[in-house]
Amino acid sequence: MHNNRKPEMGKYLLWQYFRRHPFLRSYLPETRRYSFGALKHFLNRYQTVYIKPSAGSRGRDIYKVWQAKRRFWLKETTHPAMAFTSIEKLHLHLQKTALRRERYIIQQAIDLAEYLGSPFDIRSMAQKAKPGGRWLFSGMLAKVAGKHSVVTNVARSHGYVITVDAALRHSFHWDSQKIANVKKEMIQITLLAAKHLDNYQTYRELGLDIALDSSGRIWIIEENTGPSHALFARLHSDLSMYRLIQRRSRAYRLAKKLRRK
Repeated sequence: MHNNRKPEMGKYLLWQYFRRHPFLRSYLPETRRYSFGALKHFLNRYQTVYIKPSAGSRGRDIYKVWQAKRRFWLKETTHPAMAFTSIEKLHLHLQKTALRRERYIIQQAIDLAEYLGSPFDIRSMAQKAKPGGRWLFSGMLAKVAGKHSVVTNVARSHGYVITVDAALRHSFHWDSQKIANVKKEMIQITLLAAKHLDNYQTYRELGLDIALDSSGRIWIIEENTGPSHALFARLHSDLSMYRLIQRRSRAYRLAKKLRRK
């Protein structure tokens, strides 16, 4: 029954959970629970970091923090960046605003690959077509951030979606074989992540956010167990993935309904 389900883990516990996987752990950016000590450590080590609500979704309340020109800078989503003369003042500002509302994590920033000057990441989708069934890969697309946004969430950043092939070809100038190999690796990561989640509790869908940095290295950014189908409906040049996602979703609901009878 749905009532017997375990609580959702949140971003930090999910990160810890995926760290236990011997293959997936190498794809994870360093992450901690937010604290002033963690902020100092991460900025000293990585220069640029992200601060995210542990239970957040849809790209809301995400902050990018970096150090430049003897100032500490903080930028939320598409808002103008704010400058602070010390790390203590920046932390105090966060305490008065974001940290009052909920718990946050701090994460190593990935230098995202870009498409036409805007950063992008990749949403990769896995589904089950019936309860207890095996995980199936349903498709992937690239989410390009809107102008001056620190997140790639399409709705929040006013960005757009394109095919993964177009994003990788433009960003890295890779040939078709190289692109096919990278996509194969991302599909493998997606299905392994989905199977690993089943060890905690069973889910029907997983939307994995995967990033490539400017050198082409693959990173797992986020795991979404209630991913948006509508994102794939935005890819007007290829609606086959959206149709497949919808078809598998309907099949799952029908199979679940029949099992109850």
